[in-house]
Amino acid sequence: MKRRLRYIPERPRPSKIDVKANLDFLKKVSEMKMTNDATTFEDLRNANLTRLTEFGHGTLEDGWNVAEWGNALAGETGELCNVLKKMIRQMPSDPPKDELRIEAMNEIADVAIYLDLLAAKLEIDLAVAIKEKFNAVTRKRNLKTYLF
Repeated sequence: MKRRLRYIPERPRPSKIDVKANLDFLKKVSEMKMTNDATTFEDLRNANLTRLTEFGHGTLEDGWNVAEWGNALAGETGELCNVLKKMIRQMPSDPPKDELRIEAMNEIADVAIYLDLLAAKLEIDLAVAIKEKFNAVTRKRNLKTYLF
């Protein structure tokens, strides 16, 4: 059964943050989760692979190599870390916490997107890899929580 991709409104870039619009966006996203209509790893992979050609990056086979995808992931992770640093230090020149939370959400999403693209390049099913690693740690630490 092929899943249909949903349209989610585009979020403003951090330089043009509208806190109310982003809070409305977060509310819509949380409502979508409550209706069990959340995006899956499969949805993300399908949308990522489709959008690659829209960006002009070609396909996974003829586009970036693994180091380029890894560097893109590292860049997005660094941007997230910068936002988190600002959340902790809260200097007068830093944006308010609500704006920083929205920036963090956007950067976390970027990290997940690039992580999936890197996994796709390496032919790794991200959902399977996460489940296997999570359960391996559970076994190693003699814990009780498993992913099924």
